[in-house]
Amino acid sequence: MLGEAISAVERGEDPPLVLPAARAAELRGPVTLDGIGPTAGWAEHWAAVTAKQRADSGWAQAAGRDG
Repeated sequence: MLGEAISAVERGEDPPLVLPAARAAELRGPVTLDGIGPTAGWAEHWAAVTAKQRADSGWAQAAGRDG
């Protein structure tokens, strides 16, 4: 699968599972959380980051929600 994905990119095509920008712009809802956080207090850190992302999202603001 990796080899075919590399070949697709070499041919100028999108690899599998990549959304075109126009389709990606249509997506709505919670954003997945991925990144590096602290070792100590990691659960609290990610809960706070997730709450901020949700509160700052356009869909939450449009619905009049704060998280």
